[in-house]
Parts: sequence; structure tokens; C-alpha cells
Amino acid sequence: MPAQDKDPLLGTRIREYEILEVIGRGGMGSVYRARHTYLDEERAIKVISARLAGDKDFIDRFIREAKILTKLQHPNLVQLFEFGTLGEDTFFMVLELIRGQSFFERIHHRGRLPVQESIKIVREAALGLHNAHQKGIVHRDISPDNLMLVKNEAGEEITKVLDFGIAKPLFENAQQFTMINMFIGKPEYCSPEQCGSLEEGETIDRRSDIYSLIITFYQMIAGKLPFYSKSPTGYLVKHLHELPPAVSTHFPPGEISEALDRLILKALSKKRSDRQSSMADLVSELDALSAPPPTVPFRAVISELHPGEMFAQRYLIEKEIGRGGMEKSTKPPTRFWKFPWRSRSWS
Repeated sequence: MPAQDKDPLLGTRIREYEILEVIGRGGMGSVYRARHTYLDEERAIKVISARLAGDKDFIDRFIREAKILTKLQHPNLVQLFEFGTLGEDTFFMVLELIRGQSFFERIHHRGRLPVQESIKIVREAALGLHNAHQKGIVHRDISPDNLMLVKNEAGEEITKVLDFGIAKPLFENAQQFTMINMFIGKPEYCSPEQCGSLEEGETIDRRSDIYSLIITFYQMIAGKLPFYSKSPTGYLVKHLHELPPAVSTHFPPGEISEALDRLILKALSKKRSDRQSSMADLVSELDALSAPPPTVPFRAVISELHPGEMFAQRYLIEKEIGRGGMEKSTKPPTRFWKFPWRSRSWS
């Protein structure tokens, strides 16, 4: 960072936190990596921009985000540790320091992601959002930028949902707020409700987050968005009126299951009543996609077995050694059975 552009907070302290570096800048302020001088643990500190310190709307929004985060405690959601002020008009919050890769970075570097990997990632995001929804909080800005992949203490990669900056409790009237901030978020991922499809008196609910999360899911699998436009207004029109192509259209025939197509198209329905009703329902449908196919019982439906035939693709039948009242014995002495491929291991 050039000397003239050096952030004035670098090298200083906010209470017990030593400011080490800038790790992000947004519309409301900056985010810093900081170290607790007594606990010797690193945290992220988000400080409202000085130029916005006198803007009551932005201050209210910053405080709203902190209030929301205090309600959320889940492994797949970012954690808030502290909220406070410096002087009379500088607000800050201390957050869990997230080290990892955003969905956006992963998609950018790898393009398409394998279906099962994508299911795992999105399932964990859905679990975190389900927790938020149960607390009456709708995120309203789900996109690859606000979903991070991090390592937990066991070294396993998990999903974290970040940035509840434009989230709002369900019991508040969110329609006007959403329309004002529609393009502050990311129009590529907005639900039809965020684009103006609500009737008077209706408000954004959890099904908006389902839509935005599955837009992200689609992008992970297909390597592209279901809609493309050169302008925010174009995206608004497409979310309202254009039907998305099935994700399977981007792959050779048979590579994407019909069940996956159905799940995605259901979640991207224009009418929110046609989508999954909750993140819990979405998780159940994702789990069904990950379930192993049903296996045929070991005593396969074979009426007769004859010498020289293969049984269960593993055993060569040499001869019949007896019959029971219901079926042939399938437990002959070992000497009458043999593996034709001795060099192969079977599970």
C-alpha cells in the first residue's frame, strides 16, 4: 500500500485489539485482521467508514447487522464476538476471522465443480441459513462472495455464510428496504421477490434465500449462471420472466440426473410457493441426491442356478449340493465355490 494511501488504523489499537492489516473494504467500511493483545488470538474487526459516520441510515444498518449476528450461533455461520463504539460516532464489530476461499474464488479458479462436492458445500450453507431462518432472519444477499470454504480444527473443509449486512428480521417490513437496496447486492443472484414481484403487503421470506442459494449451486455445477445480462436491469427482467435452462443442458446426455434438474428448477420457480418451503426441505432433497443407490439383496431373483454360471458377479457355480423348502442352498461348502479372478480384490 503506498504511503499516502496507508490506512490510519493500521498499527493502532481498538481497545484490546492490535490492527494488523486491511483484509477487505466494502460500501459501509473496512475489515481488518487484528490480534487480541491478551488472548493472543486473531479476529476480524469491521469498522464503519468515517465518511458514513454521520449517515444515520448506514449506522442503523450497521447496528442492525450486529443485532442479527448476536442471535446466530451455528458452525456454518460467521460468529460475532463484540460490538461497540470508538468515541461518539465510530462503530465497530469484532468477528470470527475467516481464513479460506470464497465460492467465487473456487468457481473462478476451477470452473465447474463436481456435483457431489457442490452438494456438500451448498448443503452446509443451507444448514446455516436454516438456523438463521429459525431465528426469524433472512439473509437476502446470498452469492458466491458471501460463502466461504474454511478448514475447521479437524482439518475438514466446511462452509461459512458471511455478511448479514442487508439481512432483516422477518417481522419487519422489508419490501421498501429491499427495493432501495436491490442493486447494492448482486442482481445476478436476486430472487424475483427482490426484483419487485411481491404484491402490496407481502414481504421477503426464507424462500428468497433458497432461490439465491440455488442460483449459486447452478453456477458451481454448470460453470455459468442460468441467466446472463449486460445490465442490472436485464437481470431483474430475467429473474422475473425468463425460465432457466435445466443444468443438464450444459452436459452430455445422462451426465446430470433428472432428480438434480428437478431440484434446481423447483428452487428457481418464479412463484415462491412452488419452491421448497424451507432450507430443511432443501437439505432433505440434497440428501436424497447423495444417497447411495439401493442394492439388490445378495440372494438375487434367480429361479435356477446352473453349473458354469456366475452368481452375484463373484462366484462360479460348480454343482448343486442340495435343496431346501424355499430355495436352493446358498451356503455350500467352500470346496464347491471358487473365484475365477484370483488377482482381483472384491469389496
